[in-house]
Amino acid sequence: MIYCVYFICHFKGLVPELIENTKWKKGVLEKGNVSKKQIAEFAQKQWKANFKEQDWADSACVALWKQRKDLGEEV
Repeated sequence: MIYCVYFICHFKGLVPELIENTKWKKGVLEKGNVSKKQIAEFAQKQWKANFKEQDWADSACVALWKQRKDLGEEV
């Protein structure tokens, strides 16, 4: 599955990056060992949206981490 994602990223001109859970959690939520509930609460507050799947909230937070990283912010 992961190679399918790599292929699509390459095809679209995107550079995929692997990131450990604790690193993006600390960069976004300031603590590396937050719970799924804390991630969901943060995401709902941040984007004023109800994420139906935990994976969607996680993905939104990873995207925020990547955005901050690309802007040169300390993450």
